[in-house]
Amino acid sequence: MSGVVSNSLEGPDGGWPGWVAVLALWTNNLMVIGITKGLGIMLPILQIQLTSQMWIIGWIASLTTATSGFVAPFGGLVSRRFGAGYVMMTCGVMMSAAAIAGSFVENSLQLALLYTLLAGTAKGISNVVAKEAVGRCFTKNYATASGIARTGYSVGLIVFAPLVQLFLDTYGWRGTMLLVGAITMHSVASGAVMVATMQPELDQSNAYQTLPQTEHTNSSSAHESK
Repeated sequence: MSGVVSNSLEGPDGGWPGWVAVLALWTNNLMVIGITKGLGIMLPILQIQLTSQMWIIGWIASLTTATSGFVAPFGGLVSRRFGAGYVMMTCGVMMSAAAIAGSFVENSLQLALLYTLLAGTAKGISNVVAKEAVGRCFTKNYATASGIARTGYSVGLIVFAPLVQLFLDTYGWRGTMLLVGAITMHSVASGAVMVATMQPELDQSNAYQTLPQTEHTNSSSAHESK
């Protein structure tokens, strides 16, 4: 099954599955920036509310990024085993769960465990899986597709800083984390679109192929002549 999932993403140059993969990578880049930079915006208030030091809260963001690098080599393995779309959906749930559960923490250790184990792992694996999907779908225009997906980072940097500050002023830091977690859930939707797009190809690749009648007739004639 793993080989079928891998081959179903291959194509001459994009097509509908390819642009869906670009959308998934773009969304993933946007959500990664939202959950990490959003934490940076909340540093001062988290320091006060969790009675911690500034470097500890900042270290949580660093540990999240470090964890994503450590788990990245396993991205290809899980993608071949379960399929890119399902992995993207799972990673979206993990990132969203980290932010939502983070709204209930009482100290910096709990926040560090949530962000490191859930958000960091999801960030590293989803980034590799989404880039692999785009690479398999594009041959001639891979640079353009990758560049388009890269703009997700830029949009996230522009949008999330004022958005998180607005949430903080309106709902407080716990409400802000809940809202960031809800927004991050859009990664699940992009993964679901990948599954829906690739599934017909999986069904088609599993179907038996019928030999042409002429080829079957020629083979029978050659066998009878022997």
